[in-house]
Amino acid sequence: MNKLLIKSGKLISPADGFLFEQKDILVVNGKIECISSHITDEEAEILDATNMYVAPGFIDTHTHCYKNESPIGTDADLIGVHKGCTTLFDAGTSGPLNFDDFRKNHIEKKQTDLFALLNVSNNGLNVLNELVSLEEIQVDKIQEIVDNNRDKIKGIKVRASKSVVGENGIKPIQLAKEIATLVKLPLVVHIGNYPPYIDEVLDLLSEGDIVTHTYHGKVNGIFDENKKLRKSVLDARARGVLFDVGHGSSSFNFNVFIQAIDQGLYPDFITTDIYNTNMNGPVHNLLSVVNKVMELGISLEDCVDKVTRYAAERFNLGEEYGRIKCQAKGDFTIFEMENSQVEVQDSDGNKLILNKKLNLKYTVKCRRDHIEVYRNCER
Repeated sequence: MNKLLIKSGKLISPADGFLFEQKDILVVNGKIECISSHITDEEAEILDATNMYVAPGFIDTHTHCYKNESPIGTDADLIGVHKGCTTLFDAGTSGPLNFDDFRKNHIEKKQTDLFALLNVSNNGLNVLNELVSLEEIQVDKIQEIVDNNRDKIKGIKVRASKSVVGENGIKPIQLAKEIATLVKLPLVVHIGNYPPYIDEVLDLLSEGDIVTHTYHGKVNGIFDENKKLRKSVLDARARGVLFDVGHGSSSFNFNVFIQAIDQGLYPDFITTDIYNTNMNGPVHNLLSVVNKVMELGISLEDCVDKVTRYAAERFNLGEEYGRIKCQAKGDFTIFEMENSQVEVQDSDGNKLILNKKLNLKYTVKCRRDHIEVYRNCER
C-alpha cells in the first residue's frame, strides 16, 4: 500500500514532544504526512491503534544478521520487521573482504533497513578468533570499502577479548582505533575476558566511541576490587565515550547493571547482540531486552528514546529515522503494555520478575514509497 492511517495510538517520541498523547498519523508514500487529533482519509488503509503505544521504528545497533559463512549470523527480517525492529546494524559479522556480498545479497534485499559496523578483520566473523593474526587487518582495504559505502557503513567494530586476539593483546584494538580515526567513524569495542585489560582498552577511546557488553558479569568488568566503577570507566565517560547494553548470550548481568546505574553509569544504547543461538533465549528480541531494562529502573520513554532517536542521531542516520514528525520515515513499532508476572533471565542465569511487559502488536515498515504492516505475535 502507499497510504496508511494509524488511528488513536498513544504516541511516544520525547524528542518530538509526544509522551503518550493520543493522535492519528497519516503516512503517504513512505513518509509521515500529518499528525493530528483526528484525521480522515477515505483512500487510506486503517490501522486501529486504540489502547496501543506508537513509537518510531525501533533501531537495534548490535545484531548479527549477515547470514553467510559465519557460525552466528541469522536472517535480518526474522529479527527485524517480524520482531518490532525496522532498522538493524550488523555489528562486525562482515569485514572488508565480504562486505560487498553483505550489501548485495542482504542489505539491498531485506525489508528491514540494514547498516553495518565494519569488522577490522578481513572476513569479519567467519571465524570467531578473527584477530589472532594482525595480517587479518588490511588498512588500505578497510579505507577503500568505507569510502565506497559510507551510506551503509556507520562505524568500525573490534572485539577485545582473549579468545579473539590470542597473544596480540591490545595491539588489534590500537590498530582499530587508528583506522576509525583515519576513516572518521566511531569505534565500537566489544569488551570481554582479558587480555587485553579493560583499562587499557578504555584509555584508547575518545568522544563518540562506544563500549558494548558494558554490564557483563565476567572478570575484567567495569568495577574495581571495591565494587566501585573503575577510574578508567569514569574517565572514559567524562571524555564522551558511550556505553551499550549488548545483552548477548554471556554479556548482561542484572546485578552488575543495578550496581552500575546506582553509581550513575546509565546505558546510552539498549541493544540485543542477537544471533542464531540466543534468539530463543536469553535474548529473544529487542522488546524483550527493553522489558528487562525497564524493570531494572529505566523509564519506558527513556528506553524508547534510546532505541529510536538517540541511536539514529549517534550514527548519523538523519532525522528521518527514529522520529515522529512530518517527513520522517513512516516506520513504527506499535505495542501494548500489560501487567505481568513473567520470569526472565540474564546471561548468567539470574532471574527477574517483570511487573510490566511490552507486547508487540504491529511493525510498520516503509521501503521507498511502499508501506508494509506486519502483525506480530511476540513471546
